[in-house]
Amino acid sequence: MKLNPELLLPAARALLVFAFGAALCWLLLKGAAYPVSAPEVLAFAAFLFVAARSPAVLRVLTALVLAAYCLYFPVGLRYGIVSEGQIAAAFATDAREASEFFGTFGALDFASPALLATGLALFYLFARRVRLFQSRKLFALALVLTAAASFETKAFHPLTHAVKLTNRVVAERANLKHMDWTPAWKVLSARPAYKNYVLVVGESERRDYMNAYGYPEDDTPFMSKAPGIVYEGFTAEGDGTIESLTRTLTLPDPKTLQPRYEYNLVDLARAAGFATAWFSNQGYVSRFDTPLTAIGERSERSRWLKFGRDASRNYFDYELLPLAEAELERDDPRPKLIVLHLIGSHEDTCERVSDRLPRVSRVKDPAWKTPGCYLDTIRQTDAVLERLRDLLAKKGEPWSLLYFSDHGLTLVRQRGVMRFLHSPVSRQQRDIPLFLTSSDAKEHRTIRGLRYGSSFLEGFMEWTGVSTRGIPRPRSLFLAPPDAPRAEDEKLRASRPDDPPADIQSH
Repeated sequence: MKLNPELLLPAARALLVFAFGAALCWLLLKGAAYPVSAPEVLAFAAFLFVAARSPAVLRVLTALVLAAYCLYFPVGLRYGIVSEGQIAAAFATDAREASEFFGTFGALDFASPALLATGLALFYLFARRVRLFQSRKLFALALVLTAAASFETKAFHPLTHAVKLTNRVVAERANLKHMDWTPAWKVLSARPAYKNYVLVVGESERRDYMNAYGYPEDDTPFMSKAPGIVYEGFTAEGDGTIESLTRTLTLPDPKTLQPRYEYNLVDLARAAGFATAWFSNQGYVSRFDTPLTAIGERSERSRWLKFGRDASRNYFDYELLPLAEAELERDDPRPKLIVLHLIGSHEDTCERVSDRLPRVSRVKDPAWKTPGCYLDTIRQTDAVLERLRDLLAKKGEPWSLLYFSDHGLTLVRQRGVMRFLHSPVSRQQRDIPLFLTSSDAKEHRTIRGLRYGSSFLEGFMEWTGVSTRGIPRPRSLFLAPPDAPRAEDEKLRASRPDDPPADIQSH
């Protein structure tokens, strides 16, 4: 049987167009950061191929879907699968943080969505010229089948998943405004051992890059030697600030680990008779822009450095110290709790480094500049802790200082440049520091054992001498037996790539 040349040429043309579309679909799905399979790519390409000749309404909807894939392409390659924490952070980001975020992208990153869109436009024009079906019924059937295959192979899952997460974040933000914030705590007793308590919440600092935990660089001279306890084994409850701290600064549901905002740290301290203050170097948009600002606003006195006209200014963490000093000097017979939320080692890391605080980086290779800045920010957080100790000691009243970080970062090579980023998420990203010192501490020691962030608030109760009806005898954050490993967390950790600490200073 002879092949008809008049049929062979259109078939070859259609195959080439389809192959071009499949290559573009592979790029789109790769940019969404999900595992890509051949059936997924082929189903997606087949749907787009057929949809090119569909009614205008469907073509517009398809174009919007593809635009979302194109726009997320450079973000997905760098930060991975879109997460609830990323979406919540996007809603809470101020102008400066947004500028710093986009500043980490290169010219090719910004051009890639436009290049993909151009390729898709060409594919659309080529596909429009290919007439596969003479019958409208066959065309409609093919459209339905290819759409069903795309959903079945999860080609649209990145988008539907992102929409689902966005709806959840929007709903939570709306719930924050209408939530009954009546404190649920029933305090039985409050016997604080100190007059002044300071809780410092760090940002993006991994403990294995700290000398206090064995890193071979003197970037934590205060934490490494100060009388008190360095705890090795504290584990964050998430890979981002919001998902971690909402489960750390509240008493989460023991089964689901979902935060219970009616059981938050600030309301507990106030119910126990503490004077409360919350000072932050994180961004502030509105009272209910994130659960953390809503919790911070529960304090009697609160202040965000990045607020209003100052939202775009780059503040350094040491600028929180005058606020803490003024609160310590304020006359009040009650015990005081002062919470300081640092910007710490937040991306862009080099923007966090101040010339007014000590630095340790000796990096000469420009490709390793950002990791060098990461060590500098750890050193400067340590300096802030030391200055807080000095302010507390100067006051002459019994005091205690507690510090931990919300989560860590992962060291990644991108186009020949080393950066600390939120994604891809490594095994070490939830390994965070926990440090305690006080006016009556006599020796420096290290305690090792697993302690999840969800155990923090109970430990906070023991630290401040508070007991409640639900927890009459709170366990110590440091001295209690370690937490039992959670199978799902161990499985998650094992599935992630290993990212041991790098010898940054050798570069």
